[in-house]
Amino acid sequence: MTDDQNIESVAAPLPVTREMGTLGTAPPAESDQSGTSAPTPLTEEGENTYLPAFLAETNSYITQYIQGADQKAIFLFTIASAILAFLHQDGASELWLKPIASWNLLSAITFIAMFSLASSIVISISVVKPRLPGSEKGLVSFLGIANYENSDEYASDLARTSRISLLTEKARHCFILASICRKKYTLLTYAVILEAIGLTTSVFYFLFARI
Repeated sequence: MTDDQNIESVAAPLPVTREMGTLGTAPPAESDQSGTSAPTPLTEEGENTYLPAFLAETNSYITQYIQGADQKAIFLFTIASAILAFLHQDGASELWLKPIASWNLLSAITFIAMFSLASSIVISISVVKPRLPGSEKGLVSFLGIANYENSDEYASDLARTSRISLLTEKARHCFILASICRKKYTLLTYAVILEAIGLTTSVFYFLFARI
């Protein structure tokens, strides 16, 4: 065999088998039966670097919506209280504080107005009512932190907790806040509907009470 033949035999490409894969590339990621890549479990080493910022943004977003619900509830409470007080001072209560058999159309309208406004006031108060659970110790919620015996115990627990555990507790706290926010806006919707009914019927009272 000549020297040229030796060089050609050495330079010949190595056989590529299915088991070896393509030379110089990483092996394909494991996939489930649907063909999609299997998710990587969240660990200290494989933690998503955006997760802390995402949780902080989510917490701030939900908190702003909770504050918005409380402000809207206070506004509804103020308007409904003022109109209800004016109706009472104007003697509107006398139109329906009597046997139902003696009611007329204006009596029914006045009752609906005052009852709707009063209901809106009660629901508006329930919107602002605090709802955070505080029966257990926690590292994020102020009520959970307050359940520690002293600041040293809280600081010691915090120092022993891993980063991923803190992020997990922050995520759970976001879920609790989101549940509270949903309840607030559900009640706020009822308060708005009742106040709209109260305002509409109050207009009829002001139009026809002195005729």
